[in-house]
Amino acid sequence: MFLRLGKMITVAGLGLGLGACAQFYDAGMSATSNGPAFNDALTANYQKLAKMEADEQDWTDADFFGQRALQTAGGDAPAPQAIEDRDLPAEYVGDLTSARALLVSALDSGARESNPAAAAKAQAGFDCWMQEAEENIQPADIKWCRDWFWDGMNALEVKAPAPKPMPAMGPWIVYFPFDSNEITYEGQLEINKAEKAASKLKGSQMLLTAHTDTSGAEQYNLDLSARRAKAVVDTLELIGVSRDGVTASAVGESDPAVATGDGVREQKNRRVEIRLTK
Repeated sequence: MFLRLGKMITVAGLGLGLGACAQFYDAGMSATSNGPAFNDALTANYQKLAKMEADEQDWTDADFFGQRALQTAGGDAPAPQAIEDRDLPAEYVGDLTSARALLVSALDSGARESNPAAAAKAQAGFDCWMQEAEENIQPADIKWCRDWFWDGMNALEVKAPAPKPMPAMGPWIVYFPFDSNEITYEGQLEINKAEKAASKLKGSQMLLTAHTDTSGAEQYNLDLSARRAKAVVDTLELIGVSRDGVTASAVGESDPAVATGDGVREQKNRRVEIRLTK
């Protein structure tokens, strides 16, 4: 965790000292747990987090973790922080919600007793991850907390869920016969694949780029590529894709897939490429 200069300036500018900002910090740092082992380990971990935040002059979070240390040392260890207790950016909510569910399940299944050190590390790491995600200003700190959480969970033999496969984004390539904008059977299959992927990726846009080979005049090929783009857009509309979700461009012979000289027929250059974007 690194120094947050903005927070230091704010505190100094208001003339607030430690006593005004962190009423639980000192008590939490001096608290001693009398067991059980989970409470001993969790108290120490919360004190570690409180000290890190104090070193950054972040007295709000130093106080938060100091209060958690005090509560745990007193024999009433809090549950992992609830998702709704932090104003989390949307990008972190899903991962943190899943992580908390795994942690709570492990704790409820006896992890505090069977492996108190790992359970305490996982809980402290989760609360740390929540706090840094809410701030969302230090990616390295977010990763450090997340890794600390998973170190504890892995020691409990609770593995991270397999990452979701990335949605298909293309390209799907529709090839055309020479000097034609006819959709072939193979081309229709590619268009169907693109439509199916788009239907799974809500809010996506289709980007179409139409090409020709170098056989024929440059302007003719530009017009031909535009007709190919229109043919694909029309076919997409027939299978239920709104034109509002499609952006098409025609580039003629200017961007070949296979470099050739002028006046060369090349099947791989007679194409429309379909990609998805969010």
